[in-house]
Amino acid sequence: MNFRSKIRVLYYSLKKVIADLKQLTKGQKDNYELLQLCHRIEKGLLVKNPKPLWGWEKAYRIFDLLQVCGDSFSTKTANAVLSAFLNSKEKSLFEQDKEKWTEFIKRTNYKLVDGTNVGGICCVKKSTFTPDEIIIIEKLFYTRHSCRDFSNIPVSNDLIEHAVEMALRCPSACNRQPFRVYVVEPSEIEKLLNHKLQYKANKILFITGDVRAFTSSELLDWLISPSIFAGYLTLSLHSLGIGSCVVRKDLVKESVYNVVVAKLAGISESERIVLEMNIGYYLDEYTIPISNRFEASKILKITYNS
Repeated sequence: MNFRSKIRVLYYSLKKVIADLKQLTKGQKDNYELLQLCHRIEKGLLVKNPKPLWGWEKAYRIFDLLQVCGDSFSTKTANAVLSAFLNSKEKSLFEQDKEKWTEFIKRTNYKLVDGTNVGGICCVKKSTFTPDEIIIIEKLFYTRHSCRDFSNIPVSNDLIEHAVEMALRCPSACNRQPFRVYVVEPSEIEKLLNHKLQYKANKILFITGDVRAFTSSELLDWLISPSIFAGYLTLSLHSLGIGSCVVRKDLVKESVYNVVVAKLAGISESERIVLEMNIGYYLDEYTIPISNRFEASKILKITYNS
C-alpha cells in the first residue's frame, strides 16, 4: 500500500469513527437500554444465593424507562422481567430486600404482571439428539454453500420471516438484538443505479446494526451481533431450501450503493449496513467454488493438558 492509499484509508476510517461517535453522543436508545437491563436482571435471578439488595438500582431504572417507552416489545419484556424480580424479592431470605420491596411498591404503585413466557427465568431440560438427528444436523452444515446461481421461483416474504424467526435464536449482546433485516427487490436497486447487479438473486437482504443500541464503551460492538445473526440466517434459510451468498459491504469508505440502498429501504441514520445477502431457491444442480477449509486442528488451539 503506497502512502496516498494509507492516507485515504486513515481519512475514511476517522470519518467513519466520528460519524459513529456522533450517534453515540445522542445516548443509548431507551428500548435497547431496557433490554440490556432486563438481561442483567435475568442473569442475576439465576444466582442461587444472591447477595442482599442486588438489582434494586436496575429495577428503578427499568421502572423509569417504562414510563417513557410506550407499548413495545421492550416494555412487554421489561414488565415481565421486573415482575419476576419483584416476586423473587418478596420471597427473599433477607429482610433488607423485603423492606425494599415494600418501599418500591409504595413509591411506584407498580402493578405486577404475569409474564412467565416473556421474561424472567425458567427451567429447561437438556436437549439431546439421536444419532439420526445428528446426521441431519451435520448435513445442514456440510451442504450449505455460498450460492450465486438461483432459481427463478420467487421466495415468499412468509418464508423469509420464518427463516428470520429461527435465526433470532442466535446469541445477542445482552439480548439487545440490534440487527434489522431489510428485504429489497434487486430490480429496484438496478433502476436507481442504472446498471445490472452481479448476481441474479430473487431477493436481497440487507442486515444492519444499530450504533445506538450500545454505549460509548462499546464503540464497534454494532458489528458483532448482526454478524452472528447473519451466520444463523444462512443456515435457517438453507434448511428451508433457500440458497444465499453473503456479500461484504464497505464499512469504512463511503459507498454510493449503500446510500442508495439506505434511502430505498428506509434505513435509519443510526443504523449501519453490515452486509448484504443475496438469496433465492436452489437450482436442481449448480456450480460452486471449492472454497477449501482448514482442518479443525489448524484452527483449534487447546491451552491446557487434559
